[in-house]
Amino acid sequence: MTPDIKGNIDICTTREGILEDFSPGDSVSLAIRRNAVNFHLPADISNPIVIFCAGSGLAPMRGFIQERAEQIKAGKKVGKALLFFGCRDPERDFLYYHDELAG
Repeated sequence: MTPDIKGNIDICTTREGILEDFSPGDSVSLAIRRNAVNFHLPADISNPIVIFCAGSGLAPMRGFIQERAEQIKAGKKVGKALLFFGCRDPERDFLYYHDELAG
């Protein structure tokens, strides 16, 4: 059973235009799941995605972004993707820092 969670969130960015169609007070559907077996991107690749993660939880999310990049290279039209990543100690938790700078 999934709990019904309601609350307010302040949107502080419109990076990549992913939030352009939203206005203050609009509702956004979210799915919060614990390590689900069926953890995957939406079947419809044109759906935009917003991802939040921290620490080593970045690894599968980074894979989702890389998959979208490969789909774009293959000429497919995919939805926009936005990744929010946070960590407490950049020296220990920012695992892909050098990869991303080089990329």
